[in-house]
Amino acid sequence: MEQQVIAVHYQRMEEWLSDRKAVLGKKHKKEFFRLMELAPKLEQLVRYEIPAQYKQNKRLSSLLDDAYGSIEDATKARKNLEERQKRFFQEYGLVESQGAEEEDLEAVIEAKIASSTTSLNEALREFGRSPHLESFREAYLRAAKMYSMGMYDDNVFSLHLPWLDRVYQERFYKSMVDIHYHEQHQKQRAGERDQVAVEASTGPCNIDWGDEDTVDLVDVGETVEIKWDEEALEVAVEGAVRNCSEKNKRMDDGCEEKPTDTVKGIFTIDVSNAAHRKNILTELQAFACFASERSSMDDESLAEPAAAVEVLVKKLTASTEAVFVRMKTTPTLRFSFMEEVRRLQRGIAAASMRKSNSQARVHQIQEEIERLGPQLDALLNAAGNCRDECLAELLKMFPGRTVTIVGDINKYL
Repeated sequence: MEQQVIAVHYQRMEEWLSDRKAVLGKKHKKEFFRLMELAPKLEQLVRYEIPAQYKQNKRLSSLLDDAYGSIEDATKARKNLEERQKRFFQEYGLVESQGAEEEDLEAVIEAKIASSTTSLNEALREFGRSPHLESFREAYLRAAKMYSMGMYDDNVFSLHLPWLDRVYQERFYKSMVDIHYHEQHQKQRAGERDQVAVEASTGPCNIDWGDEDTVDLVDVGETVEIKWDEEALEVAVEGAVRNCSEKNKRMDDGCEEKPTDTVKGIFTIDVSNAAHRKNILTELQAFACFASERSSMDDESLAEPAAAVEVLVKKLTASTEAVFVRMKTTPTLRFSFMEEVRRLQRGIAAASMRKSNSQARVHQIQEEIERLGPQLDALLNAAGNCRDECLAELLKMFPGRTVTIVGDINKYL
């Protein structure tokens, strides 16, 4: 008859030996006491330490997966925010300023406001020089004379549409904005020349008192040309600017500006002035209504001018330039623009910080896993050696029998 296998559970090995101490303790004293030493050690390793180490490794692996997920999420978030920032700057025509410092961006916005104002003023001047306004003016005069029964004369256009008449009358004048830019440029160049002159005057001061008979030619460097007309024009411009500033103040108090104060030779309408812009748009809408009425009477002579007016109105209201022009007189628009820029920058910075922190976390977890790896191997080796020694001692106590240690020990070894 085949002998039964002796199966000893590693968690109950110490108890199993204690139950057989009377027999085994006397017959196999050395092996018995050695097994009594190894049994609790094997149970401690297999039941507690190795599972705890596996649990720790599993937790670290889960944390590592979470950290990699955080890196991926932060990368996607940063990419999305950068794309939104790019579209935002593209919408305003400021792609080259993306990522600029706030002070530099403020300067770019100032320049953009100035260039947008110049662009819209020039568009208005071009409309004044175009045949469309001339056609509208002539058609309006004809209609007024035809249907007013002699109430209106040739001044009816300036009476009903004074701002468009002002555009027409000043269509060939210089832009006040351009003149101001020219003035600032000239002042800047003059300041640079004065600075160079001061830096160059480092030698001894030689004063010619007129004692000598010979008079040398004086090299003045550049020929000085006096243009009295331009000086008078500059004085007129300063007066116009002063008037515009006063009018802007009155406009803020709820007053409407009348197109009465003009300066000879200067296109004084400025679309950055809210009152100017409002009155011009109102009369352009009146232009469109008049053209629509003429069209309903089978008069299509103003169809092309009406289309030109529609384009101009869209440029003055819905274009990127119009947004920057409104920023000049509406601080909330500029604040909203800068706040959106700051919000996107904060989001990008936060995403970058999350990614950086997650990368640092990955590095930390990987170091911890690398540190725990040899510890787990050492525990497994110790448990394997302890089990093998237990089996060897049991085989000495039960020669010729098949002895095995059972339990979840085989899951690890």
